[in-house]
Amino acid sequence: MSRSQVQGVANVALISAVAGIVIGVLFPATEFADMDQRMRSITEHQSWAIHAVLFAGLGITASFRLAAAQPSRLTPAWLVTAALLIVTFATVGELAQLQVVGRSAALGDWVADLMGALFGLTITAALGPAVVGWLVRERA
Repeated sequence: MSRSQVQGVANVALISAVAGIVIGVLFPATEFADMDQRMRSITEHQSWAIHAVLFAGLGITASFRLAAAQPSRLTPAWLVTAALLIVTFATVGELAQLQVVGRSAALGDWVADLMGALFGLTITAALGPAVVGWLVRERA
């Protein structure tokens, strides 16, 4: 696989992660038939876990995209910038839920978003360059 192909995959993964969060957070649960009933049965802890997993995926794909572009760009400054962008995205997402029927903003969800994103950013910052290197070398 070439570096540009890895970058393409990373771009698609990042866009998919953002789209998945937007759909999951901003679409009214009533739009998904039986989903409304299922959403009401989710506990607060389960909601936090879902938020953490979604935003861990976003953190992973953001870090992987940085590593795919050029591993040397995966610096603390870039990671802080990515984290700030994700914090902004999470904040806007929680606030936007106030305008969606059947949704509400919650501080616990926001904290779970941040914890998941930081976990994803950190893990991929450590492993991303090696994975990109392996994909470029071994899969060429």
